[in-house]
Amino acid sequence: MVLFILAAAWVFCRVSVSVAQDDTRDVSIDSVIKASGISAQLDVLAETMVALFPADAFRDSRTRKEVLDYVKKTATPDSSVAALRAAIHKKYDQDKMEKVTDFFQSKVGRKAGRIQGAALAPSLLNSLREGRKEAASQHESRLELLRRIIHGQKVSEANARLRESAVRGLLEGATGEEDRHGRKARSRMKSLEAYLQLPEDRGGETSMVAFSITFRTLDDKELQELATFQESEHGSWFRTVVLDGLDEAVYQVARALGEAVKPGPNTAPQKAVPEMP
Repeated sequence: MVLFILAAAWVFCRVSVSVAQDDTRDVSIDSVIKASGISAQLDVLAETMVALFPADAFRDSRTRKEVLDYVKKTATPDSSVAALRAAIHKKYDQDKMEKVTDFFQSKVGRKAGRIQGAALAPSLLNSLREGRKEAASQHESRLELLRRIIHGQKVSEANARLRESAVRGLLEGATGEEDRHGRKARSRMKSLEAYLQLPEDRGGETSMVAFSITFRTLDDKELQELATFQESEHGSWFRTVVLDGLDEAVYQVARALGEAVKPGPNTAPQKAVPEMP
């Protein structure tokens, strides 16, 4: 009996320590998610994805609002944060997390976090279409810093992954099918991707325009610090775990959006998801 009590006490202590560690990690993770601006991005993720559809995709503004309300209710910012938190937990590294935290608590890190918080605003889509002069007006040394940041964040690879998740989520939500690898699914994904207002990145031009606009308020010295962070081992780790979480968050929001535009038994077909082969 004494041995049983001691064993039970040992297990309880181990569980208690584990729970306490998880709680501490959650606080640390949530703090970084907020400081880096990612939580602000997740707050507007639904609006941004709806904004990717052409203006005539919905019957009227009321229909558009109803779809957006459904998506917000089904795939909430809290659920997106939970997906991101889970992804960071899976590959958690205490030393790297502390370094990431230190950066986002620095003067430049705080400023970069505030700026990145607005990086998914729907208005940025219009800025991308109209802002090529912004990048062209930058001097070469500043463009090189922006290239380092873009390369450090592996923007091209990340965009391709998130684009695929968005399209897959839309299709699976709208059709109820989960055939991710068949010829029919690939054909549908290509058709939908062409239909959406997804800016094409011609040799990194769109990324350069986007980063020129996003970081226009950072001076060259601040850009240098941000580039150094992105190129660091802990910056690379943070990018990887965040992308895993964003991938899941984008899929969840896109699937809810696909469900929202899928015609019900008593509703007329919507144009938001076009006929596809």
